[in-house]
Amino acid sequence: MQLYEIVTDENLRELTVRGEPGFPFAVYDNDMALYIGRRVPWHWHREIEFVYVTEGRITVDSEEGSCAMKKGQAFFLNANTLHSMHMQNEETGKFITIVFDPLLISGTDTSVFYTRYVLPMITGQGLSSLWLCREDWHAEIRKDLMEVCRLCEEHPFGCEIMIRERLSRIWLTIFLQNKEKLGQNRNEGKNERLKKMLLYLQQHLSERITLKDIADAAHVSTRECTRCFRDTLRITPVIYLTQLRVRAAAARLLQTSDPITDIAVQTGFESPSYFSKVFHQYTGCSPREYRKRQREGLQNN
Repeated sequence: MQLYEIVTDENLRELTVRGEPGFPFAVYDNDMALYIGRRVPWHWHREIEFVYVTEGRITVDSEEGSCAMKKGQAFFLNANTLHSMHMQNEETGKFITIVFDPLLISGTDTSVFYTRYVLPMITGQGLSSLWLCREDWHAEIRKDLMEVCRLCEEHPFGCEIMIRERLSRIWLTIFLQNKEKLGQNRNEGKNERLKKMLLYLQQHLSERITLKDIADAAHVSTRECTRCFRDTLRITPVIYLTQLRVRAAAARLLQTSDPITDIAVQTGFESPSYFSKVFHQYTGCSPREYRKRQREGLQNN
């Protein structure tokens, strides 16, 4: 399965449903070149996510920093972790993502598995993300991740039990190797301020927005606003807003027959010519070309 678009609510929480209610688990084959601007936009979800690079290079951005990854390397993203991914100056960036609800391991949120092993992990301050490429135990986790992918693809009888067993083993390994980081709860203050500003941008996308407007949404100074964006997203508020507008415009180009000039206005661009210039900068083609290519691609599929 491939996800080409990340659908989120106004708080950037991803809305994708994983698997089935009785088995909330999914594996996705991804090609970064197929995302708008070669970037998976910033988002978060309550599920656990593992990223495994299968070809080329990608960069994973999370609350703790950026991690450049190459073929054969893996990355762990904890529940509720704000993250994005991108590819820069590379011809290829293909990767697998394994995403599952932590209740797949624990069964219920009242079980001993949840209270003793899952809850401390998903609330641990030092475990929002983890690069799985340095230690011997990282290599064992990568092997288990590939086995999970094989089971998902071949789907032998009992594969659900075997997948759960592998994921539980991975979970316990990460837990035991990071016990010292599990004693404190995460500090959500900065992220809550950031989410308020991101929500404001989503709700006022078509309007003229100043840096002060963004800062006021979280009751902080413009300096603190910029620092908050740079520390977590590693881009300025203005660049984030531009990326957000390009993605919104791309969705409208595909989902509606509205004139391009109207879409430029709807997504907050000051003129059709500026819209075309910025859109080409992020996607490598004009809005008209993008609409034509995407619709032809859907018809061919």
